[in-house]
Amino acid sequence: MKRLDVFIGFILLLVNTSAFSQVRDTLQVLTLEEAILEALAQNHNIRISRIEAAISENNVTLGNAGLLPSLFLEGSYTKSIRDVKTSFINPQIESINRQNAASSTVNGAAVLSYNIFNGLGSYYQFNSLQNLSRIGDVQARLTIENTLLQAVIQYLEAARLQELLEINREAMEISRERYDRVNVKYEFGTITKLDVLNAKVDLNADSTIYLSTMADYSNALRNLNLLLGRDPMASMVVEEDYDLNRDLQLDILLAEALAVNSNLLLAQYLRQDARLNLKIARSGYYPRVDVNAAYNYNRIKDEASFLNLSRTDGFSGTITLSYNLFNGFQQRTQVENARMSLAASDENLELAADQVKRDVRNAYEIYRTNLYLLQLAQDDLTTSRLNFERSQEAYATGLINSTDLRTAQLNLINSQNRINNLRIQAKSSEIELYRLSGRLIVEARK
Repeated sequence: MKRLDVFIGFILLLVNTSAFSQVRDTLQVLTLEEAILEALAQNHNIRISRIEAAISENNVTLGNAGLLPSLFLEGSYTKSIRDVKTSFINPQIESINRQNAASSTVNGAAVLSYNIFNGLGSYYQFNSLQNLSRIGDVQARLTIENTLLQAVIQYLEAARLQELLEINREAMEISRERYDRVNVKYEFGTITKLDVLNAKVDLNADSTIYLSTMADYSNALRNLNLLLGRDPMASMVVEEDYDLNRDLQLDILLAEALAVNSNLLLAQYLRQDARLNLKIARSGYYPRVDVNAAYNYNRIKDEASFLNLSRTDGFSGTITLSYNLFNGFQQRTQVENARMSLAASDENLELAADQVKRDVRNAYEIYRTNLYLLQLAQDDLTTSRLNFERSQEAYATGLINSTDLRTAQLNLINSQNRINNLRIQAKSSEIELYRLSGRLIVEARK
């Protein structure tokens, strides 16, 4: 029993009202809007996604598509020392017999190459690079939207637990007052020891719930800090008051989602990529025409040769026509695979459109239901609070016992928790509708 008294005393010291308020007043208060802006600017996943999108954009060049000529230099130098002994059938030609004869060769060339025609494959490749850049942008947008959604949900969870912490603190204060009161009554002999024990058990239960909520709240703040790109151990409190948009319209949301939903846009760009890949594969059926122009330099010096020094230099040009007559049906296989990939992307696009319609309708149904339940819960809270206040008065005058008072207290706590949870759910469903309709990033930057 002494252990229980020490435990209760520790908890009451921990949640002393004035101390608790003073600590909160010294901490930064983070609003939902500020949290979203911080996530946009500092979240590591969002930063990575933007870098990856920039890489995709950098790849969109004429050179990467093969639409520009290539120019390169090459050269070599060779030197050798050898013994040479040469005789000829014609006696009039002097024989060569030299020891340690040196020879050197210098070669150099500047070569310009350009593809004139390859079935428009390079042109389609450039279009594909542009499309891949758009895909990178949409993938970055998906990452941003999903990360913002996580940040908002985590913020709301922290707000829920912060409000729950206050509810549990108030419940513990009420239980403490009740415990003090029954102790006084017990000393005067108006109640039995059983009433004191019941009050102590209730206070112990409320204290345990408070400590558990505090641990969950601390974890939620660390998770939120990580999503915001902060030090996970940074101290703060979140703003518990935030507006609910009660006027979202299904037809407007559905039209916006079918126009700019990120998953649907990604499916559209992937279909375009499949179409371009089919054109690239078909370009292999056409002949290929390449031109090459070169400047060549060659110098040979040989002590054991009739020509002691030989040098040539000049320009040359080549036009090459090539046509693949047969390569083991590889070209046909590439075309067939590209055609099947296009068919699959068509199916995927239709599926994505149907999923968007379903997700928007489901999210809107949840949104409207949460708003309705929240209104009912607010009415129920008014009733529960009035019932508890009257129960306190009745308990003070001896009209009801401690069990009845505890029941009224638990009803009030449950009503407060229900409203707390429903507000979070309503806001979460609102944010989900913003994400599905493509509004989330726009709303975040307002």
